[in-house]
Amino acid sequence: MDEKGVAKYFRQTKLLLYVATGLIAGGLLSYLVLVKLCHIREFYQITLLCAVAGVVVLICFFAVRTRDDSIDGYAASKYADVEDLLKKTAEQSGQKPNYIGSYSSFGYALKNPDRVNFRFGNDNIPRTEKTEGGTVILTPDTVYTLVRKCDLITGESDDSTAAIPVSSVTGASVADSGFTANDSGRERYCDYAELRITYDGGEVSFAVHKDSLADEAAERINRLAERSRA
Repeated sequence: MDEKGVAKYFRQTKLLLYVATGLIAGGLLSYLVLVKLCHIREFYQITLLCAVAGVVVLICFFAVRTRDDSIDGYAASKYADVEDLLKKTAEQSGQKPNYIGSYSSFGYALKNPDRVNFRFGNDNIPRTEKTEGGTVILTPDTVYTLVRKCDLITGESDDSTAAIPVSSVTGASVADSGFTANDSGRERYCDYAELRITYDGGEVSFAVHKDSLADEAAERINRLAERSRA
């Protein structure tokens, strides 16, 4: 998978699938009506060829199609190094921090106004070429964060880091920012979640998979902040 494969994913249609379905259905229906019902055996080979052609087209459809999990795997690879990169940033002072926890995730930046491509996969999950994610590393006195924004088609990415004193953290949560989008003429709901960390003077947020790991990360940050204020 590469940038060209991603672009192909967003361009591909189900035309071949419709053609294959039509050929197979037409061949079988013609066989039942003309050969079986009307006993016109001259059409046997034609109906058989029609159905076989449909099967061949169907195989081609699945063979050349870029799958949803291929895109997800390629996107995940763009965030594989975020935790190691953030640790290197945290250790620039020359002293290794006392790490007590970490969390990393990414998601499709569905709300990015610059996104060009958008589609629902066969799994009904919406995707775009714009992705966003990051990592959070906890120490007893600092919350380190790295947020990355990456375009899967151009390959361009941008990182931003922050070192937030635990005492200044005012809250962490997994915010559900779902919205409705137009998909081929019909309105469909897009589930979009992001981890938000607010602190005195600012906020850090990035898209995440909405799961128990994200909730646990937010809860752990909140407990750490509460202990620092006790």
